[in-house]
Amino acid sequence: KKKEKKPYWEFAQIITHMNLRWALYDLIRTVKEPKPFRPLWEYEGYFEEMALKEARSLEKTFEEMANPPHQQVQAASVTKAVEPKTYQFQFIDQDGIPIQGIHVIAEDDGGRESTRKSDDNGSFNVQYDEMKESITLRLNCVLHTVKQGDCMLTLARKYSLEDYKKIADHDENESVKNTHSDPMCLMPGDQFFVPETEQKVSLNQEGEVHIIQINRPATFVFKIVLTNFETLEPFSDVNYEITAEGLNETISGSTTGKGEIIAEIPLDITRGQLTIWPDAEQPEWSIVSEVIFGHMDPIETDSGRQERLKQYGYYQGKVDNPPDRLTLSAQDEFTMDMHQEQEEGETGDIISDLNSFISQLTA
Repeated sequence: KKKEKKPYWEFAQIITHMNLRWALYDLIRTVKEPKPFRPLWEYEGYFEEMALKEARSLEKTFEEMANPPHQQVQAASVTKAVEPKTYQFQFIDQDGIPIQGIHVIAEDDGGRESTRKSDDNGSFNVQYDEMKESITLRLNCVLHTVKQGDCMLTLARKYSLEDYKKIADHDENESVKNTHSDPMCLMPGDQFFVPETEQKVSLNQEGEVHIIQINRPATFVFKIVLTNFETLEPFSDVNYEITAEGLNETISGSTTGKGEIIAEIPLDITRGQLTIWPDAEQPEWSIVSEVIFGHMDPIETDSGRQERLKQYGYYQGKVDNPPDRLTLSAQDEFTMDMHQEQEEGETGDIISDLNSFISQLTA
């Protein structure tokens, strides 16, 4: 019996809803094959059967998703996080002033090292996974390049050493030390080895700040001799004042019988002003001079000799210039004054003469 015809779009709706693209492909393949043409409605039963199979398959899939088979799953081991222990340290000097910029290596009893640097408050922290009874702090062990204004005392203060001789007398610095007769006069560019120092610290409760006091140089002795170069007689009992930015109060006094001005100046101060009153009967007459602390180059250098000859009134040129006619003339004049009994044209060694003259002034 001939079946009633159905519009082709009803089959297309079934294909679209049930995602039976492969059925459409089979239809097209069948149509393309060289077989007798079959009406489209003859495929109705075929599509209905395929749609039913697809629906059953989807139903089974949804059921498996809703009720998955039981599987034994091993619980993952959970490790409890260990809270790190933090220990706080602070460096201060003998005056209670925080020491900043100290390079320190903290080593625990197990040999583990942590590198730190103290902040502006002189503080630094070290963390460990467990409580520690003590640690060893190692400071410094650096190679310092000298800058203008450095001396052994300022190096000792910078690297928190109690005695500058730990640097000056170290074997690594012997070659540099032998080139300068005065260890307080350093040449910019010189390199000094700063030895390492160790300090063992017993640790207290976590959170407590461990105060580490380091005694370091705080002041230096400033000494000037006032001499009349015409008579080589000292200016004794002459009133003076020293002022500088950073000084809590003006330093004042009178020169000694040898014409000496002796004062303690903080190492942090690099420049000041010296005022003297040569004549006590004329207090309105004063001499004001700028003083630069720690900037005297070694006497073995050209600039060091120029600076000293300029102070003694022999040299009028600029310091740090290479030896020129003014420098050589000043040296000759100075050595001739030191050896007045020698025959004309004979001069002594400028370095020896300067050292001898300084020794006479400070004797």
